[in-house]
Amino acid sequence: MHNYFTFKEIQEQPELLKKVLNKEKEIKKILPFNDRERVAFIGCGSSYYIPMAVAYHARRKMNIPAYAFTGFGTFRYPNTRFEKNKDYFIIAISRSGESSETVSALESLKDKTHFKIASVTCEAGSTITKLSDASLILEFVSEKSIVMTQSTTSMILSLQIAMEDKGLEVIPALLKEVINNASISFNRLNLNAFEHFIYLGYDEYLGIANEGALKIREMALSNSEIYETLEYRHGPKSLVTKGTLIFFLPSNESFKEEERLGKEMRQLGATTVNISPWNSDAFDLWVDTKLNVVDRSDMVLRLVPLQVAAFKRAIQRGINPDKPINLTKSVRL
Repeated sequence: MHNYFTFKEIQEQPELLKKVLNKEKEIKKILPFNDRERVAFIGCGSSYYIPMAVAYHARRKMNIPAYAFTGFGTFRYPNTRFEKNKDYFIIAISRSGESSETVSALESLKDKTHFKIASVTCEAGSTITKLSDASLILEFVSEKSIVMTQSTTSMILSLQIAMEDKGLEVIPALLKEVINNASISFNRLNLNAFEHFIYLGYDEYLGIANEGALKIREMALSNSEIYETLEYRHGPKSLVTKGTLIFFLPSNESFKEEERLGKEMRQLGATTVNISPWNSDAFDLWVDTKLNVVDRSDMVLRLVPLQVAAFKRAIQRGINPDKPINLTKSVRL
């Protein structure tokens, strides 16, 4: 496993997140959320699922309207995304800074009166930085793998800093424990025994679920589905078999209801995984995420176990997770 870039990049995340925390003053200067009328995050792929999670978080923590838009949707269908004569703080997200649809979105907004544009990327001098009024450049993130791992968590944590989340300084140390917990837990499973992967969560955790489901598609070429947790009862559960593995990202407020669904899915033959700080015999497997919070500020700790699961599934299938078929590091059209 140590010969894979993806493995090394997953393992390096605690140290990189320390570097993100050290950029606190710069992050808050470049990404000022205070007194914003509306915030719109724009990205593609993983850089869209980051916005999905953090838009929920902005609404929760900052009490401001916040939205997640894809790059193509932004420039092709602006009238269904932006209200007329309303001010928007645009935050574009792209590891390479060159994703074509995100670039096109910023080009379409650049000269609009009601838009201030910032970007978050890992590449200095990239196109989105030239189209932005200000840019946060995480220059210490340099992934060799095609699949995004540490860039995703670094961007999420940066945006949490910008939103003035408290207690983030404990995350790097806890993440080391979480990675170890996830490795031990998933070593107990023969991931080759499953062909049906389900990811369930609410709000911020729904965005994290989408990113986790994307990882197992990219790294392990495996089919996956994502739902708000209790929506899985309403039709999708008809596909549950002994070959179904369900990842639950439960929330404090709805934990009892999510436990009940976990028990139901086990009765139907599924294997269930609880990714949270709360243990429960309602699930087959528990990955302890170590941080008991109600405000979803543990998004990174919830995501990384899903990266670990995708990596282990790829290795067990004999697939090179560093080089997924049909993919490149950025989509340039």
